[in-house]
Amino acid sequence: MMNSSPQLVAAAAKAEVDVLNFGSAADYLRAVIEEKARAGKSLRSFTQWSGLKSPATLSLVIRGKRSVSEDVEEKLIRYLKLSGNRKRYLKALSALTRAKHSEGRMALNEELFYIKHLAQAKHLEVKQYEFISRWYYSVLYVLVALPNFRPDPQWLSQRLGRYISAKNIEDALTNMVDLGLLKHVGETYAQVAGTVLKTGDEVRHLSVRQYHRRMIELSARSLELPQELREITGLTVGLPKAKLAEIKQMIRQFRENVDALLDKHQGEADEVYQLNLQFFPLTFPVTKTGNEI
Repeated sequence: MMNSSPQLVAAAAKAEVDVLNFGSAADYLRAVIEEKARAGKSLRSFTQWSGLKSPATLSLVIRGKRSVSEDVEEKLIRYLKLSGNRKRYLKALSALTRAKHSEGRMALNEELFYIKHLAQAKHLEVKQYEFISRWYYSVLYVLVALPNFRPDPQWLSQRLGRYISAKNIEDALTNMVDLGLLKHVGETYAQVAGTVLKTGDEVRHLSVRQYHRRMIELSARSLELPQELREITGLTVGLPKAKLAEIKQMIRQFRENVDALLDKHQGEADEVYQLNLQFFPLTFPVTKTGNEI
């Protein structure tokens, strides 16, 4: 077995604790502490320069039981000499520990994704994320195939109810060309037949949740539309847990049936619709839990 040079070992250790490689402030701090320990620095000295009151407090932070304050965040940035995208990334990681609501956490996770992938020059993965997470990408993709499509961003903005700016629409079309989903045909666009968008787990996990969140928000907005243009209904029922898988399969089959029916009439389409099927629990088991720190 070949022995690694001291330079390679040092480079590997540095890469391991690059803040961009971590999804939580707790994991990053734990890795930094381990690196400092290898360099002979004690846990007590770490708590002193980090601004944490004691090793016990530090333990709570690295276990994810306590948030990272802005004061500690700034001291970490100075001590670790973080700048640029890595500084922004640690700030977002720290803010994530303080976020109280799911919407705030989702926005911060999105910011983390962008900072990380742009810093690592993974522009294609950013475009993949945008295609899945931005609801209007899929709408534009379907619109391209409609007979009345016009490659005019201003006109398309009006078609989407002015929810999306012409500049965002122009960027979306360009990104879909870069992803190989669309192609230029003269002055217009066409779908590329047989193209499959393959994404990594990180892109898929974050973007799919964002997509569904936005589509559910749009379904709430659609309540303002005339009733003849929409169909929104609800059903509140008791459910034996043993039947959950069967109900989910029935919902998936219904979605596939609708898709198969409309696929036969794709050439006649003149509008784009969204079908949301939402089946979720309204009650949860009661469990005994301790007080959160």
